[in-house]
Amino acid sequence: MTGIEALLVEYFALKDEDRAIRAERNAYMKDHTCTNTDRTYAGEDGGDYDCITRRIDGHAGALCDVCEQRNLWYSRRHTMSIRRGQIMRRLKRLVTVAPATE
Repeated sequence: MTGIEALLVEYFALKDEDRAIRAERNAYMKDHTCTNTDRTYAGEDGGDYDCITRRIDGHAGALCDVCEQRNLWYSRRHTMSIRRGQIMRRLKRLVTVAPATE
């Protein structure tokens, strides 16, 4: 297996893992909601802010179990996204430096 093939295998394995995480997250979020919703932080639309939204807005506080799980999924997907970007940049360099021969 060449270096390019190995990178492509890794890239598509990461894509498949990302799809699996999204499916797992979506199924989980159908049955679970943030347990720390609070009207104190209601937005202009009147909706409740969850733990993550409050933290983004600068309000300190621990995450509930549901938001902690969401954050773990986000972190894993973000790390995989960075790696996929690295792989694509490397592939582009390899292809431009040594074009495929027929």
